[in-house]
This record gives sequence, C-alpha cells and structure tokens, in this order.
Amino acid sequence: MKTVANKLTPPGYMIRGIKRYVKDSGYGLENIKYRKLGKRPNNDIGWLKERLSSGYEIMFFLWITKEVKPNVMKITAGHWVSFAGYGKDEFGQLNPDFLIIHDPGSGLDYKKNDFVELKLHSSDFKADKQNFKNHYELMDFDCTNGADNIFLSGALSFKLKK
Repeated sequence: MKTVANKLTPPGYMIRGIKRYVKDSGYGLENIKYRKLGKRPNNDIGWLKERLSSGYEIMFFLWITKEVKPNVMKITAGHWVSFAGYGKDEFGQLNPDFLIIHDPGSGLDYKKNDFVELKLHSSDFKADKQNFKNHYELMDFDCTNGADNIFLSGALSFKLKK
C-alpha cells in the first residue's frame, strides 16, 4: 500500500493495496468503491446500508479527535477499520444504527476488545479545518487512550469473487 509510518493511508492507496492483496490471494474484486460520508447524510446512510445488505465487504475510515474546548476538536489520528456486523437494540433485534467494527491495531484500547459496537449519531462538531457537521459520530465507545470523539469519514466497499 506504500503507507508511510505516522501518515494517513488515503483511499486510493487503500484500494491499490486491497486489489494487490486480493489478486495475490487468488481472488478477484467486484465493484470496489470509496465514498465520503457526511455531506448528504440520508443518501450516505442509504448507500451504506444497501451495500451492507448486499454482501459487500466494508472498510471504514475514522477520524479520531480530542476536545480542546467545548465543541472544538483537534484531529489526533485517522484510521481504517473493518465492518464486522450489526449490534442489537434494547429488544435484542439487529439494528443498522449500531455497527460492530473490528479494530485490532489502532492504539485505541477499547477495554482490550478488538470488536466494538458503535452507535451512529449525526454531529455538529468542528475539528481543525475539518467541519464534522452532519458527519456520523460513533457513540458509546469506551476507550482508554483519551480519544474524545470518533467520526465516520468514509467507506470503502467491495465484493470478493473467485
């Protein structure tokens, strides 16, 4: 992927890396696409839910932030994670507003668990030059490294084929 230590891996590099890995593993890819999330919330979530229900693999790009004053965030990191499934609501039913992600190597210590259930919530925050208005904030996470907020920035979707 040509990722540089302590730098972000842009979507184009992630796509190239996935294509190489999948090809080297003897598989093919169908319809790989990256989409920013947050500018058109209803369309974005509809697109994401359609992809999830149609059997696509999903990788999410997250912004990790720290609150520096009320409603003002500083971006401390960006990070890719994989979608692992849906969480359940208070009635035990699968709920597409609760995402389970697999995040084994972020440095975010979610109480020593690589699988984390996160609730989507539309946000009004600003961080650095990034405006997070209408971005999806991941709620109800419990990490121990001091991150205050995590925002869903984009999604990369693809299907594997033999």
